Amino acid sequence: MLNPIHFVTWCFILYFYTTPTSTWRKFPKRNGFDHIRLHDLRHTAATLLIEAGVNLKPVQERLGHTKYQTTVDFYAHVTKKVSREAVTKLDKFDPRKHSL
Repeated sequence: MLNPIHFVTWCFILYFYTTPTSTWRKFPKRNGFDHIRLHDLRHTAATLLIEAGVNLKPVQERLGHTKYQTTVDFYAHVTKKVSREAVTKLDKFDPRKHSL
């Protein structure tokens, strides 16, 4: 039986639970980047997907959230860019701006 502090990758290699973070911490240092937490990359990826117009359902699945509402709660507010784009799309229905 596996110890709960370990996890197994898709190719069945046993890792200690801190291995991804420990490995990531070395990467920015070796490549001259500022410190950024591995978890911050997760948020960045989700934000970029949403800004690119990806529906929240696939983002939820990629993040591994069991509940759709978790993704909505964290990322529905994501950026002003998404809100501006929504307003722009709705503007095309304003009869004062466009003649039918």
